Amino acid sequence: MAVRLSSDKDIRTKMGERLDKFVGRIYLLWLLGVFVGVLKLKPEKVSINSIEFTISNADALQGLIFVGCICFYLAIFGTVFIFSLQYSGFTSDVKRRAIHAALGTRRTFRNLNSRQLLVAKKAAHVLLRFIYFIGLLIFFFPLLHILIFERTPLWAALRVLFGGT
Repeated sequence: MAVRLSSDKDIRTKMGERLDKFVGRIYLLWLLGVFVGVLKLKPEKVSINSIEFTISNADALQGLIFVGCICFYLAIFGTVFIFSLQYSGFTSDVKRRAIHAALGTRRTFRNLNSRQLLVAKKAAHVLLRFIYFIGLLIFFFPLLHILIFERTPLWAALRVLFGGT
């Protein structure tokens, strides 16, 4: 009898919820940065809990928001790395669903010839690649937008943070 690893469904559920929160915060910061860029907001002072901060370079505000967004990406990568060291996070659930969808109305491989099996396998691979592509596109869309279209504010913020001119 084969021995399977424990599924750790509770741990995977909590990890999924944590990653969903991170992705939500990434989109919130990204939209805030885009909003600041569209409205061309340039505040000179920020007050939080009766503490006043003076912003020397108001043009870098949008870039600082984007830097925060990138920091959340780094937090996600770190969290996933630590999770993958401790638990087996990769399961075959998605693959099973792709095969199930590729079979159509059939629910079994019984009475299929080799050509029909090959077609089902290819359809499952195409479906799986499409699912992964859409997931990665949704996940990396803010980062791609920042790195492709918003490089100028990002570089201005990095110059402010690291003491450049």
